[in-house]
Amino acid sequence: GLIYLKFDERRSALGQFQKAVSLNKDFAPSLFNIGAMALAYRDYEGAEKVLSRATQLDPTSYEGLLAYAWSLDGQKGRDKKKGLAAGEVYEKVLAIKADQKDAVCGAGDAYAVEKSGWDKALAFLEKCKTLPGVTAQEQQAIDSKVKGIQTQQKAGAGVVPSAGGGASVVPGSFFAASSAALSSIAGPAPAADALRFFSSSAFFASSSA
Repeated sequence: GLIYLKFDERRSALGQFQKAVSLNKDFAPSLFNIGAMALAYRDYEGAEKVLSRATQLDPTSYEGLLAYAWSLDGQKGRDKKKGLAAGEVYEKVLAIKADQKDAVCGAGDAYAVEKSGWDKALAFLEKCKTLPGVTAQEQQAIDSKVKGIQTQQKAGAGVVPSAGGGASVVPGSFFAASSAALSSIAGPAPAADALRFFSSSAFFASSSA
């Protein structure tokens, strides 16, 4: 599967990862790989199902937990509970790898979805601003998000308007790479930012397939 992926043969790679899981349903590396490919194609619900199982099997992989958090985060627009759940998983990432930028900033963005998470959102967003690599434009988006939360807290409201008309404030977030939620591996080209993250972090795990 990894060889096919190296040569951009994603359909064949997916088939091999699925074959490995059919031989051993608890083979975490291939489950992670299937979930990663689902994320790259914006199939957030499919990714959540696979990555939930994969992180149960291997709860020590921060990359796996981060991917699981992204799968939940991608659904928060339809279900606020998914956003709060994503925040909790981002915190699990930080318990393994402190100050991991995607997790810090992601937690702030995820917890901002609902007022029960606003206090945590503010803390994570303020920390996100100080991390290396956060641009001035991203800092402005974060400031806007923070002010929105603080304004709504004072007003006693329950919803915070998203910065930038609904865009994520997470620096480098692969959510900005595409607006479409893709439902299958045969769909349009995957989100490039997601694939770059996985390849640069060695997310795709070695497997026998």
